[in-house]
Amino acid sequence: MKIFTFQEQFKRQEEMFDLCVGWLNSRQNVMSVTRADKEEERRGIDLKVLTTSGNKIQAPVPIQVKVDFHINVTANFAVETVSEARWDGEWKPGWLSLLHNAKLLLYVCGNTGTYRLYDSQQFYERVMKVSAQCRAFSAYNGSANGGEYWHGMGILVPCMMLDTIMLGMGNIWRLGVGNLKTGEKATEGAHIGA
Repeated sequence: MKIFTFQEQFKRQEEMFDLCVGWLNSRQNVMSVTRADKEEERRGIDLKVLTTSGNKIQAPVPIQVKVDFHINVTANFAVETVSEARWDGEWKPGWLSLLHNAKLLLYVCGNTGTYRLYDSQQFYERVMKVSAQCRAFSAYNGSANGGEYWHGMGILVPCMMLDTIMLGMGNIWRLGVGNLKTGEKATEGAHIGA
């Protein structure tokens, strides 16, 4: 497994995030994808997707996107329970505790483009149910300029424990069912919406 610097990882996550936006825009029922503002990001929302059902425009669907560069090797979801833990500072909750603000979770492998789509509530409930069977992890993280350090914590949930609640799976790099260049909408693949 290759280890990336903070800047390398941030850049790779941004590139994958852009591909996710393109993939979502290629869905047949998606009218538009909007990136979350800073307040929504603090609440665990990354994107809002405006969809149609028949001739009706639906309420925007809030989505949390997670990009993981190790899932193709470990076959584990790195479910973050504490984002930042410091000896002498305030602790920040991990993305699992903010999942209730998003309708969908889009979990993407940054190396293969494989995605897994989940209903956020079902994902949360399953993780809580199986958490005692999972290994815990702690990660030592640092700021971009190296001036600040903290710990992140969570659990490693085997993918197979979440297979039965998955809404859809595919690869965002294989856009054969939609074409980003021509603007043609996908007629197959994951349907985004309520």
